Amino acid sequence: LPISLLCFLVGLRRGAYSLYFFRHFPPLAEILLIAALLTFLMGLIGEQIAQLRLVHIDEEPLE
Repeated sequence: LPISLLCFLVGLRRGAYSLYFFRHFPPLAEILLIAALLTFLMGLIGEQIAQLRLVHIDEEPLE
């Protein structure tokens, strides 16, 4: 989460700065925003997998 937040804030800042002063949205800002989104979503998937593993550890084995 901290890495995705950092990428998002840097991309947003760079994009807003370029939009305000130069009237265009740079490709680097787009890449940073997309990287932030993908990193965040991969983190959510990782958390879901970890939660599923914990649920299966708590269950008693079927024998």
